[in-house]
Amino acid sequence: MKNVEKTKMDKFINKYIKQYLFEEEEDLPNMLDYFEDEEKILKTNIDTDNRLKSAQVNPDERKIKETSIKKNKEKLNKIKTLKDELIAQQEMKKKQDQSKSAEIKQTGEVSASVSENVTAPIVRRSFSQESPLIRQEFNEQAPQITPPLKKKVVRVMFDKSSPNPFSVDFSERGFSIDGTRLSFEAIETALSKEFNIVLKHGSGLALDQVKMQKILKYKDRF
Repeated sequence: MKNVEKTKMDKFINKYIKQYLFEEEEDLPNMLDYFEDEEKILKTNIDTDNRLKSAQVNPDERKIKETSIKKNKEKLNKIKTLKDELIAQQEMKKKQDQSKSAEIKQTGEVSASVSENVTAPIVRRSFSQESPLIRQEFNEQAPQITPPLKKKVVRVMFDKSSPNPFSVDFSERGFSIDGTRLSFEAIETALSKEFNIVLKHGSGLALDQVKMQKILKYKDRF
């Protein structure tokens, strides 16, 4: 694949990963429609090249058409693979949302049921009239209220000795770089497909394969 074509595909995959694996709120183009449009275009190009190849007498011209057909078929297979992954990702997200909604509904019903069956305690005497033993038992039985724990965030500096160092904030939910939150699953996907990730829509930090490998080492540490 030519460098120009690979760069175009890299940008496309970056958008795909950001929409379905990153936690961003921006409205990106409908990727499923994009896949289907690309499929139609590639199939049309393949059919056209097949007809032109059949009409060619010159062996060199036929070879050019065969090469074009082969490249378009490779692109078509990649598009189909990505479309299938997207559909599977959408189905998984839909099931997760339905599961969360069911859990929230069930929790609300249980809370309402408990509230209806619990009656307020009746205070008959003040603490000043109770014996020290009763006051002690009451204090031991009283629930201890503890403030919620603040989520742990650890900042790690990478490539400190290089001209372009960068820092990553790790937490239980994943990590963020320069205000952009990502997931380890996104890094694994990019590594498996040999794509780089460029933050801030192509104008920010570029995460190449080496940088992503360094970040992935911290997956199970938090």
